Amino acid sequence: MEDQRPKTLEHIRQVRNQLDLIINKLHDRARDHDISKLEEPEKSIFDEYTPKLKNTTYGSAEYDLLRSKSRGFLVNFPITTNQNKVGILLFLCLRIKIKYIKGSSSGV
Repeated sequence: MEDQRPKTLEHIRQVRNQLDLIINKLHDRARDHDISKLEEPEKSIFDEYTPKLKNTTYGSAEYDLLRSKSRGFLVNFPITTNQNKVGILLFLCLRIKIKYIKGSSSGV
């Protein structure tokens, strides 16, 4: 009977490497999260619209209108949103799953 420990240890190493890639990407996102909102041209837009949004009911017609107006001004600028963060995490996890299924141990 063949000793499966070497194959199991290799599998553990591959999974750890892939998880480390995800962790590093999340660290990068945590470091850079919303940093663009502290500088122009985004800063003045957020300075104007954040108090307006804060004083309206989330999901109301007024809130949605204000949010769409603020986003409209930011169309040409990167926007960091919770949806983007979740999307990136899911994307990375799916990539890892696909690579694992295909038997690839290369990077994400």
